[in-house]
Amino acid sequence: MREINPLVSIIVRTKDRPKLLRRALQSIAAQTYRPLEVVLVNDGGPDLDTNGLQGVLGGIFMNYQRLEENAGRAQALNVGIGHAKGEHVCFLDDDDVYFPGGVETLVTPGLSVRNKVHYGKVVCRKYADDDLLNVIEEREVGEAFDAGRLVLENFIPINAVCVPISLLRKIGLLDTGLPIFEDWDMMIRLSEAAAFQFVDAVVAEYSVIGSATITGKGGVETQNAYREKVLDKHIAKVKAHDFLSYLQSIVDRVVLEKDGKIHELAQSLSEKESMIKTQEEGITWLRGVVAAKEERISALEKTAGMAEEKTGALEKAIETKSAELARSILRENELRKSLEEVLASHSWKITKPLRAAEAASRNFISRLKHGK
Repeated sequence: MREINPLVSIIVRTKDRPKLLRRALQSIAAQTYRPLEVVLVNDGGPDLDTNGLQGVLGGIFMNYQRLEENAGRAQALNVGIGHAKGEHVCFLDDDDVYFPGGVETLVTPGLSVRNKVHYGKVVCRKYADDDLLNVIEEREVGEAFDAGRLVLENFIPINAVCVPISLLRKIGLLDTGLPIFEDWDMMIRLSEAAAFQFVDAVVAEYSVIGSATITGKGGVETQNAYREKVLDKHIAKVKAHDFLSYLQSIVDRVVLEKDGKIHELAQSLSEKESMIKTQEEGITWLRGVVAAKEERISALEKTAGMAEEKTGALEKAIETKSAELARSILRENELRKSLEEVLASHSWKITKPLRAAEAASRNFISRLKHGK
C-alpha cells in the first residue's frame, strides 16, 4: 500500500468565460484529494489574471498555458496532456464543476489497480444562461461499461473520467480533425488499450448552458456530421450483437421514458381529478349557501313588503288625521274670529250690565235652593 498519494493533474480548457472558470477552479480547490495540479489551457482567449486564479486554487499548483490562437478542443487537450506532471489525469472544462469528493472517488480505485480507466456519474444540469440561476432540466448520467456500445454512443462524460497518463501517452494525440466529439474518439481508443471500471457514484456536474445540448454545440447538422466521422473511424470494432444490444437499449430507454411520461400524466390527471372533485364540493357548498341566502332575502323581501303596506296605511291615516286637524284648526280660527267680532261689537258692551245682573240673580236663586 502506498504511503504517499500520487499527483493528479486536472486539465482545464477555457476560452472567454472567466466567471465560469473561477467557479470550476473553486470546485477543484474544494477537493478532498491531494496532491493536485491544474494545467489551465487558454485556447486563444484574452490573457487571464493568473495571480487571481492561483489565489482561488490556494496551495494547488497551476500550470498556465495560453495559445495565441483558438486551436480547438482537441489541440487544447493535447497541450494540457503534454504539460501534465501527474500520474493520473482528470478533465474539467471551464463550465463544469467537481463535487468535493469527486476526484478522490475516481482516483482511489486506481491506486491498487494499474492501467485501468475509472469513470463515475455526473449530474447533467441544463441552465437557461450563464448566470446559472434557472435550472431547466436535471438528470443523472452514467452507467456500466460496454465497449461495443461506446462506439455507437458516447455515454461517458469527460469530467467523470480519471486516466493513467501512461495510457494517454500510449494512444497518442487526440484527433484535431474533430472540433467536437474528440473526447468520445479518445474514449474509444482508450477502450482498445485498457479496461474501463465504472464507479457508481456522482462525482461532478456536467453543465449545459443556453442553447447548447448534452452532446455538444454546433447544432444537429454539425453534430450528425462529426458523429458519422467518429463512426466511420471505429465502425469495424462493432459486432452484430453490439448493434442489437444498442437498439434494444434505445427501445428500453424510449419505453422507460414513455412509461415515465405516462406515469407523470396519470399522476397529474389524478391530482387534477382530485382538485376538480374538491372544487365541485366547494361549488355544492357555495350553492347551498347561496340558496340559504336567497331564501333569507325572499323572507326579508316579504317582511319588507308587509312593512311597506303598514307604512302606506299609516301614511294614509296620518294624511286623514292631518286633514281633520286642518279643518279643526280652520273651524277654531273661524269661531275665534266670530267671538272677537262679538266681543268687539257695540251691543255686547251695552248689555254687559244686564248680563252681570242676570248672573247675580242666578247665583242668588241657586243659593236659596240650597238653603244658604
